[in-house]
Amino acid sequence: MPAPAPSEPTPRRAAAAEAGSPYRVRPRDTLWEIASAAYPGTRADVNRAMVAIYQSNPQAFGGNINLLRAGSELRMPSSGDVSAISASAAAD
Repeated sequence: MPAPAPSEPTPRRAAAAEAGSPYRVRPRDTLWEIASAAYPGTRADVNRAMVAIYQSNPQAFGGNINLLRAGSELRMPSSGDVSAISASAAAD
């Protein structure tokens, strides 16, 4: 008897984050997904958005930008807050 076909992975729903609105982090969300959904643009633009999100919500990261905690409520920064982050600060 042949082995059953592997099931297809369930596609991930894109983050529905919006600039200036709250966003609840779901399991397996990444900061990149959240930032690029709320602040689409170039890689540099998304990097600036990630830094702005981190700076606006340090409690959601426990002091480490790489440790976004599921269940955290993020306050999404305004587009002006993102623009205030220098490209060099986002590149570090």
